[in-house]
Amino acid sequence: MSDRERGMKRTFQISPNLSLSPEGALMFYLTVVTATALVSGSVALQGYWPVLPFAGLELGLLGWVLWSVQKRGRYREVLTISADTVVVEKGESEVSERVEFARHWAGVEMRATRGPSSASRLSITAHGRRCVIGECLTEVERRSLARRLVECIGPHDSSPALLAGDE
Repeated sequence: MSDRERGMKRTFQISPNLSLSPEGALMFYLTVVTATALVSGSVALQGYWPVLPFAGLELGLLGWVLWSVQKRGRYREVLTISADTVVVEKGESEVSERVEFARHWAGVEMRATRGPSSASRLSITAHGRRCVIGECLTEVERRSLARRLVECIGPHDSSPALLAGDE
């Protein structure tokens, strides 16, 4: 293997599709809060005050859901494939899990899961260890990633040359 191939790395970043930005979520929430306050306030002024605790509960629940969706949207998986290793790092704002495999012994595995969803599980395996990746992807995206990883990592006991360029 040449010095050039030895220094090359391929990087794959996996994250959930979060179509609502934090600013968009805040604007949506403030719009709903304003509309709910106007309606529940006017109804409460007419003597139907019991609507206020329910409106508050509804707004609290909506806020919690938006917060949890935004928090989940910060989740990342970064796969770094070098000449010698395959490194999987997972976490939200910082790495909370890091798994490293020797590239020569690593393999890509797709397994069908049991149950009604029929979603597959994509994992990197080596020496009895397994790291599941791409759970936030759709089935089509997961299969596409699996094909690309097989091209980079290769089957067990072989390591194809890395191509130039990060993805």
